[in-house]
Amino acid sequence: CFVAGAVTDNTAANKAAWKMLSAKYPGRFFYGCASHGLHLLVKNIFGKPPEALKDHAFPFDYLVKLLHDITTVSKYFKSHQVEKASLEKYQKELKLQTLKLYGETRWGSILQSFRAFSNSERVLNNLITDTDWLAEGTATQRKVKDKLCEIMLRRMSQAKMATAGQTQR
Repeated sequence: CFVAGAVTDNTAANKAAWKMLSAKYPGRFFYGCASHGLHLLVKNIFGKPPEALKDHAFPFDYLVKLLHDITTVSKYFKSHQVEKASLEKYQKELKLQTLKLYGETRWGSILQSFRAFSNSERVLNNLITDTDWLAEGTATQRKVKDKLCEIMLRRMSQAKMATAGQTQR
């Protein structure tokens, strides 16, 4: 069996090992995993809280805020069983994926979160913007619901503006 080299993650300890192994085996290759590097890049982009970006120009600002909004909505439904059951009933009827939470160590989970939210957005809009639902609960609960409603209304507004911009072209 001939080993041509090794690919590892990109930690400092592994980089030190690459140098030692390269010196001992000059005809072999030792380097970091490109996929792992890309995952670290994505974590770096999305790891910034939206409030930290308020006073800075950041090219991915919209995506960071979108992920924050999706996470806020998803966490609400994951922790409120009655609302979760209603949402999942409609998702099942429409053959939609359930909401997914972004996991820092789960590769591809940001994309899964975006897709699941996007596919369920119409159902979420109907549930969250329902005036009877918004009026139920304590003052604290209504405040949380108002925040969710604000997120969904902003998303609907952004979608309408994007659609209007496409029709003007």
